[in-house]
Amino acid sequence: MSINRISGTMLKENLLRDGIDLSVETDILYIDVTNGRIGIGTSIPSVEMEVIGGLIAGDMQIDGNTLSVGNPAGLIISTAGSSDISVSLSKIINCEDPVNPLDVVNLRTLQDELGAFSGNKIEQLDSNVTVTDDGGYVAEITFDINNVTIATFDENFASFQIPITTNGQTITTGNAQLSDIDISGSAITTTIGNDLTLQSNTDIINVDSAIRLRDTSTFELVFTNATNDLISSGTLAFDGSTLDLTGDQDITGTLTVTGSAVVDDITIDGNDITSSNDLSLTTTANGDLTATLGSGIARIESTSAFKIPVGVQGERPLIPEAGMIRFNTLTDEAEIYDGTSWSGFTSEFVSFALETLDGDGSTVTFTLTNTPAAASSMLVDINGVAQEPLVAYTWNSTLNQITFTDVPQIGDHIVIRHLANVTDVKAVADEVGTTMFIAESAQAKVIVANVDQLVFDGTKAEITTTLQPAIDLGQNLGASGKRFNNLHVNLINGAPADVAENFVSDSQYEPGTVVVLGGEAEVTQSTRVSDTAVAGIVSTEPAYLLNAYAQDAVPVGLVGRVPCKVVGPIKRGDLLITSSTPGHACAIGNRAYVPGSVVGKAMQDFHSDVGVILVLLALS
Repeated sequence: MSINRISGTMLKENLLRDGIDLSVETDILYIDVTNGRIGIGTSIPSVEMEVIGGLIAGDMQIDGNTLSVGNPAGLIISTAGSSDISVSLSKIINCEDPVNPLDVVNLRTLQDELGAFSGNKIEQLDSNVTVTDDGGYVAEITFDINNVTIATFDENFASFQIPITTNGQTITTGNAQLSDIDISGSAITTTIGNDLTLQSNTDIINVDSAIRLRDTSTFELVFTNATNDLISSGTLAFDGSTLDLTGDQDITGTLTVTGSAVVDDITIDGNDITSSNDLSLTTTANGDLTATLGSGIARIESTSAFKIPVGVQGERPLIPEAGMIRFNTLTDEAEIYDGTSWSGFTSEFVSFALETLDGDGSTVTFTLTNTPAAASSMLVDINGVAQEPLVAYTWNSTLNQITFTDVPQIGDHIVIRHLANVTDVKAVADEVGTTMFIAESAQAKVIVANVDQLVFDGTKAEITTTLQPAIDLGQNLGASGKRFNNLHVNLINGAPADVAENFVSDSQYEPGTVVVLGGEAEVTQSTRVSDTAVAGIVSTEPAYLLNAYAQDAVPVGLVGRVPCKVVGPIKRGDLLITSSTPGHACAIGNRAYVPGSVVGKAMQDFHSDVGVILVLLALS
């Protein structure tokens, strides 16, 4: 190297002496020690190293604003670590069409790719590309080596489909609306309540974490965990072979289970439904429970009991069907509906098995064909004469033989009736079950229209309805020798209108005869005028009869109205007294009143000689 000129002091060990900098200066190289700069082709370097003219370093040549590489491998620009390479506000121009996935995309290639949906223009502005379609909708797209970002977005631009192939790289969208779908951050939602469909060409969509249908724990979609088990936060779990559903969940449609299903204590496996506890089948709103078996047999196998419906007659089904069974708590028996009416399980109270034998004059012991329950359950007669058990015969239950005390003679005909099917009947009811007779341990009842009408408890009979004869004057209450002791009543209503008492009479006088105390008995007919011994008038049919069971007596009316034999003339209201005509009364007329001689008052006028009128009894 030749040096044309060196000015200033120069030292061997350094370029500083007595505080004065040493400068080495030529037309090619300039060293500025004070500012720490080197200039090549310039004496006033403005940076640490400034070169005026061309520079060659290996296969790379820099000349002015041109950088060229002579090596076919091309130019490699790398930074330390993950630092970026920035071109600031400048552009990279004249790029060839990309070949490899990471090649820089030139504007022409981008136009070709995006021109299908944007027919108007694609503009490059700084680091962005603005795509404008025929309708004036604008999207601003930013490209860098790793990302394509849609920075600004017109809402109507969503109607275009933009095919973007990322080759594994990231597409950052921010917030966007595509037709009915909003994309914001990590959320994809439908804007008008439509269904959201995710579809893959391979029918498989891989999700690395949970998918929640709604923001509530009771409506969650199941997901797989790290071991590919299907689980949920609280409702559903599946380990590949067993599906567990917890809580109250509704399943709509058909649920098909292969294998067994367990619901609490109930297991359904094939044709079997088993329970480790009680098993209840319940319907709501009085619904029916129907098991359709076709021609199969319904079996209930147990060593304990099977309970059928229990209730009174009024609780029977409104529309019964043939074959229905239940237990009637009023009749204390099971009953069945035969298609027409309800009846107890036993239709017969007593049935007989008949057996006949013939005497031969020597045989006393006979082996029976039928086996009785006991000696007392047989009715035995010889020639129509009943034989007393244990007296006329005995029965050996072991050998089933009957032995007579006396030898049946030749020609004796022996008939043995075996009693069977004996049933204790506690109630007899009509077919609808509203009218019945019930016999219980402490009482008996007559029920009509579900109301107790007559109840017997062993000491009394209580009646809750009116007691009346079937026809007028057709029945009696009590009888001679079968009288009631005491009769407690509030009111007695009778068609006859008098109260009478039986008096022993010397003769049986006709009704209407006036009688007086005396004669050969207690009373006799009257024979003189104004007899103060007058007792009354023989009653036709007294409403109430005192001393009813007296013998050889006539009923003498004491109070009320009775027919009476009279001698006229008589005006209604006249006082009547005894007359000289036997058994007849007459008006007092102008006669003097004799106390105790009046038998009553006339209730009718009478203008004949003798006859019968109605008289109001008024002894005075």
